[in-house]
Amino acid sequence: MELKAQGVDDLKAHSRANPTFLDHCIGLTTVVNSNEAAREMIGPEGGSVDALRRSIIPGQEKFLSFLQAIMDREKVFEDKVEARADNGDEKLVLLSISFPEDPAAFNRVVVSMVDTTQCEMASKAHAEAQAELAKTSKAATVGALSASLAHELNQPLGAIVVNAQTLLRWLGREPPDLHAVARSAERIIRDSQRASEILQNTRGFLSHENGKLERVNGDDLFNETLALMEHELQRSGTAVSFQSRRKFRP
Repeated sequence: MELKAQGVDDLKAHSRANPTFLDHCIGLTTVVNSNEAAREMIGPEGGSVDALRRSIIPGQEKFLSFLQAIMDREKVFEDKVEARADNGDEKLVLLSISFPEDPAAFNRVVVSMVDTTQCEMASKAHAEAQAELAKTSKAATVGALSASLAHELNQPLGAIVVNAQTLLRWLGREPPDLHAVARSAERIIRDSQRASEILQNTRGFLSHENGKLERVNGDDLFNETLALMEHELQRSGTAVSFQSRRKFRP
């Protein structure tokens, strides 16, 4: 409070400017008593004033935060700290200190400690397991997407090859059938555009952008699908007929 009256409001900055300040404050801390639970947590020798005092001083940054809470007139200070038992074991502890409203009553405050070591370890193991699962899931997704993309691209690329071979055959005739050549070229352009659309759709899927609604003509959709499967249909000798019965409304 004297420091606050002098205009000091940042104890961490004050401590950096005055290296002996923190040690002085720690030296003013006195442990007057500890219960059985504290001795069980810290160890058989943890009930002694010196041992318990070493255990609950949670490090410079934490202790400065504790002092800052007093300066800011907060009602309670809570933080996760590392406590060292008398056998050298380090534990993760939730430290809670309630402050009296009257500054004159600071001669005695109650410090409570809850051992959260197992909980923190379980939480860390859970987080690591989730990270590993996410990594595995991502790899599986990439593998499935690659296989799907390869399958989708195989059809238009295969159709491009077939139409290019057909185009060369029409050009090799005497005289060349330019009308058939034009049809083959148009199919190559169509299948190339289809391959480009597949890549664009995949890129949009991976970018997690919101999709946009578009009006789709069922006849056009069927004809595009039929064109996409044309190579497979020809290879298998399959004939497809389609008749639309749907009336589209504007």
